[in-house]
Amino acid sequence: MKTIAQTTFYLLLLLIAPISYGKDVITIRAGNFAPNYFKDKAGNWTGVDIELGRALVKEAGYTPKIVNLPWSRALNYAKEGKVDILVNASLNKDRLDHFYWIGPERLITMSLITKEFNQHLDIKKFDDFTKICKEMGTPFAYQQDVNYPIEFTNKLKNDINFEDCFAKAIRPDLILKMLSKNLILGYFDEKMAIEYYKNNDPNYSDIIVHPFVLSEEPVFFAVSKKSVDITTANKLYEAYYNLWKNGKIDEITEKWSKISSK
Repeated sequence: MKTIAQTTFYLLLLLIAPISYGKDVITIRAGNFAPNYFKDKAGNWTGVDIELGRALVKEAGYTPKIVNLPWSRALNYAKEGKVDILVNASLNKDRLDHFYWIGPERLITMSLITKEFNQHLDIKKFDDFTKICKEMGTPFAYQQDVNYPIEFTNKLKNDINFEDCFAKAIRPDLILKMLSKNLILGYFDEKMAIEYYKNNDPNYSDIIVHPFVLSEEPVFFAVSKKSVDITTANKLYEAYYNLWKNGKIDEITEKWSKISSK
C-alpha cells in the first residue's frame, strides 16, 4: 500500500502547476449519505469519510471545515478551487489533471442493490441484466456523475440492448424512490452504505445487497489544484503516510465497517 500511495501521489503531483498560497483552514466536502458522511443526532458531521478527512487535515496541521454540497456541484466547485478536498473520490481520466490524488483512502465494493423478493435474480455477468430486463419488462438503473468501471460504461456505449435496460437517475435521492415503486429492478451502490441504511433506516427494510459485485476499487482524497498549493499538498501526503503507518486509517475504516454491519 505504501508503494501504491507514493507512486500515485508523486506522479500526479507534477501534472499541473498549482496556484501557490498559504492556508489555515481546509474545506472538506460532505453530503447526506451514511455511513460516509452524515449529521448525528446532535447535528455534528460524522461518518467514515468525515473521520478520515478530518484526521488527514489535522495531522497535516490545518483546521478542517465541513461543507455540505451535492456531489455533482462539489466536483465542479473543487475543480474551480471553491472546495479543497473531496473524500471518497474515484480516479478517472476526466478528473486526473484537476486534483492531487492522495491515498488510497479505503476500498469500496459496488454491488447490485435490489428488493428482497428479487434477491435470487440469476445475475453473474452483464448479459444477464439484458436477459432479465427483457423477460420482466423492467429496467435497472445507474446514477449520473458516479464513476463506474470502464467495462460497464463501454457496455452501455456499445450494446444498445444493454443500454435500453438501464435508466439514468439524475439525482441520488430519486433512485431509491424508483426502486421502492418497482420502476426499476435494481441499481448499483456502495455495499457498506446500504448495509448501514438497512440497519438504521426503515425505508431500506426490504432492500438487499445482491451477490453481483460490479467493482471493488480504491477511493482517494482528491485535493484541488486550484485552491491548494504544492507545499500544503505535500504536507497532506505526509499526513496520509503517517496515518497509514500508525494504523489510524485502518482503525477508522474497521470501526465503521462494524457499525454498518450490526
